[in-house]
Amino acid sequence: NDALSRAVAFAIARSQHRDVEIAINDNGFMLSCNKPFEVKKAMELLKADKLDTLLKIALDHSEVLKRRFRHCAARALMILRSYKGREQRVGRQQVSSAILMNAVKRISNDFPILKEARREVLEDLMDINNARQILEMIEKRDVRLKYISTRLPSPFAFNIALQGITDIMKMDDKIEFLKRMHQMVLARIALKNRSPESSERAIEAFSRTRKAREIFDYEKEWEKGEKERIAKRNARIELLKMQAANLKRVPMYVKEELGKMIDGERDDLREDVVERLEKDIDRIKNKCPKELAEFLDVALREVREQI
Repeated sequence: NDALSRAVAFAIARSQHRDVEIAINDNGFMLSCNKPFEVKKAMELLKADKLDTLLKIALDHSEVLKRRFRHCAARALMILRSYKGREQRVGRQQVSSAILMNAVKRISNDFPILKEARREVLEDLMDINNARQILEMIEKRDVRLKYISTRLPSPFAFNIALQGITDIMKMDDKIEFLKRMHQMVLARIALKNRSPESSERAIEAFSRTRKAREIFDYEKEWEKGEKERIAKRNARIELLKMQAANLKRVPMYVKEELGKMIDGERDDLREDVVERLEKDIDRIKNKCPKELAEFLDVALREVREQI
């Protein structure tokens, strides 16, 4: 699904000039865009023997290739995890790998480390071989594609449709949404024996009812939940920054690094400040407010995990 979704998305982006978002799970993948696009035209452009070339181009500037290149370069000792006895942070290693990646591309697009990074992404991570087999089966008509235009996703697509908004939905809201979508599927099945014209008219009439608007108007609830989440996050950030600024007998440069951590920075932090915070964490926690103490525990743990 990973390889196929990226290939289809890249074909749509190049041929129809659309910015496509991808969601993937074990049952399939979902492509979404703020403008209409033709999936059939994109599928007709995909050829099994050209899949490798297409995905190599699609991955060229992707984050997944950059991360995999960092691992390959580290194994080849082109990037050092430690230097003069000091551990290099992951963020700094990633910056070094980005510079190195641009340099090796200028030397050759088939540079061995770059070639290995592409192979790991395509074969180990995305399973391009099975994706190629699927396209071959489609070309040989062993597998036939059916293009359906529908306003209602199938039950297998409910979970993937929820992936992008799960973080702003409560569990109760998610369950309620699934129940409503299930009711819509049952309604569609009940209308199945009607003629296509009368079925569409019935669905169109139902879509104008209050109940249908409640079902299809869930985006407003998501927007409302997102605004509330952002407001709470901003309020917490301001509180933590105020508490950090009011710390007594703490140097200004340490407070500046604390501000970066509160803003979500984990990579580009001064190593001496991080070491000092880790060394004096117990003393600092005893003198700072509870919210800031809890934040420091989590933030320093995240920084250590990235080393």
